[in-house]
Parts: sequence; C-alpha cells; structure tokens
Amino acid sequence: MNNLQLRYILCLLFLLTAFTLSAKRPRAYLLGGGHTNYSDRRLDRNGLRTGVYSDVHHLFGFYLNGAYSTSFADMNNVSFKPGGYGVGGGVCYELQYYYLKFQWGLGVEWQDVTNRVADTTFFDDRVVDARDYPYTLRYDFFRRRDRAWDLHAQLPLLIGAGIRGAYFLTGFKIDYRFDFGGTSVKAAGHTSGTYPQFLGQMWEMDNHGMRKNVPIERNDNALKSTWDILVSLEIGYEYGRELGVRSKYRPANGNGKKKWKERYESRLRFAAFVDYGLLNTMPKTDLTLIHIPQDYKWDFPQYQFHHVFSTTDAKNKHLHQFYAGVKLTVLFGTYFDYKCRLCGPFESERDMASPKIPKQKYRHSGTGR
Repeated sequence: MNNLQLRYILCLLFLLTAFTLSAKRPRAYLLGGGHTNYSDRRLDRNGLRTGVYSDVHHLFGFYLNGAYSTSFADMNNVSFKPGGYGVGGGVCYELQYYYLKFQWGLGVEWQDVTNRVADTTFFDDRVVDARDYPYTLRYDFFRRRDRAWDLHAQLPLLIGAGIRGAYFLTGFKIDYRFDFGGTSVKAAGHTSGTYPQFLGQMWEMDNHGMRKNVPIERNDNALKSTWDILVSLEIGYEYGRELGVRSKYRPANGNGKKKWKERYESRLRFAAFVDYGLLNTMPKTDLTLIHIPQDYKWDFPQYQFHHVFSTTDAKNKHLHQFYAGVKLTVLFGTYFDYKCRLCGPFESERDMASPKIPKQKYRHSGTGR
C-alpha cells in the first residue's frame, strides 16, 4: 500500500466519522419538532395546527358590565364613600392577529353614585323672635348624602394579547356624560337659639322656629355634562368554540381561482375590569351648598340644597370617576389563514427561518399537487 492509497483511506474514514456524528446529533427545529410558533399549537379537528387562538380573526359582538363606582374629589368636606354602581353595555369589533387583540366599541353606561358630605354648622345673629327679642340662630346639618345619577356614552379603544383562553385588554375609553339624570341631597337638620339674656342653648321650641332632627330631601337637575378619558384594564378568560367542522383548506376550482373556506366561531368571555378617569370632570357651576331664604329662616321646606359638586365649594377642585367590576362579552366571527404550513414543497422550519437559504416562491393549496 503506497502513500497515496493510505491518504485516500484516511480521508474516507474522516468523512465517515463526521457524517456519523452529525447523524447522531438531533437536528433542532424540524417540522413538528417543537419549540416553534406552529409546532407548539394545539391540533384542530382536521389535524392542522391552527384554531381560535391563532391566525387572523374578525369578531363582532356585544358586552355587558356591572361595577362598583364612585367619584374621587379633592375636597376636604367630601368622602368618596359609600359610592354606588355603574351598569352598561354596547357593541364591539375585535381584530385578533395571532396573539394580539385590537378592540373598538360603542356603548352606554348608567352611573349612580353617592358621596358623603361633612356636617355643616353656621349662625345667623340678625334674628328676632315673636316678642322682638334678638337672639343668634344656629343651623346644624348632618348625615348628608349627595347622590348623582346620569347616562354616559363610551367609545372603548383597547389593545391586548391572549394565550389560549387567558387574555388581557388595556387602553382608553372616551366618555361623555349627558345632561340626562338628576341629583338629590338627603340630610337631617337642627335649628337652635342662644339669647344674650339667658344661659344655655334653646332647643325644640316650635313656636320660635327651633326644631330638631328634621329630615331633608331635595331633588335637582343632573350635573353639567363633561368629557372624560378613562384608562382601562381588563383581565379575563374566554371560551372559544368553532361553529363548523369543515376543512380549513379547499383546492382550487376549475378556473384556477382559490376559494378559501372561512371557519366560524364564537367566544364567551368573563373578565374583571378597572376604569379610572384621567380628566377633571368637576362641573363648572356656581350654586350654593346651602341657601336659607331671608323670609323663611325657620321654614325647613324652603331651605335650598344643591349637589356639592355643582357648588362654589367645588371651584378649582378635581373630580375623577372610578369603576371596578365584572364584564361579560359575547363574540362571533370568522378566521382563515392562506398558508398551509404542512404542505409541500417541504422545508424544515430551520430552513424557513434561516436567512441564508432561498425561500420557495410558492405554496401548495393543500392538495399535494
């Protein structure tokens, strides 16, 4: 055996060893081998890796929501408690692009909120009784609750994502409060007097106009309409179901034109959501918190009360709306994908992802031809 033959044998052994080691090492990312966008997806009824949680979807439907609601104000004499509720609903359109979701809608919201107002005490020292004795008349108002109920129009603009059934949406809701609704004030009051010639405070002297624990209730117009932008966060779970079992792919017809079969679906969503108003929605009105007419100083039915947010006490103050509750959404739609990932000409997913390997310029429709 000469040197040339020995060199050929050694070279052949080296190449066989290299190929053997390469064959033993598993090749990552082969088609269906796992760890890729498509191979990790659940198989549908036709054995294709697609479904309601992948591909491109166009969904239409409606939503209903119910929430605890309150109004936050930076006023020292106003508490956000006890609050109230908001109920609403509307229609919506959602574009799902694989894991991403984009939702637009139009709805209405009915809000009914009560705020607690601090006790109020003031005096009137220009008073005389039936015998023309001057004295100081004291007014005490307590257990005051100011309530406002009104109708809102809302335009949700949300974006989010979902993995299988879990999803979230966040964004903004453009909100407009109509002049439709009303306000009310409920409270209780005392009137009492102090005479300079007598010791102590005089109570419950009806013939002198002094009364105790008188219930008060006044109704008024709705708060002045305003615009708001609510920042919104929605987190929930959805149940998606296909409404048909037809194959997703259809061969070309006799004219050579592709007619793809859309698949129909439904979604049922349950979610928790939080909305918070970014803009100051305090009405710009100049009413008085309490007005006692001069000719009716002792006549409780003539006392005038206005909602605290519509008074001069609220001037230059801020008001923000808040909702926290649950939401039900029902959607119907269609989806389809023009590319068959399991059809020839065959490439591994590693080849598809490599920028160094030329891509095929066409895909088959799923017929194998």
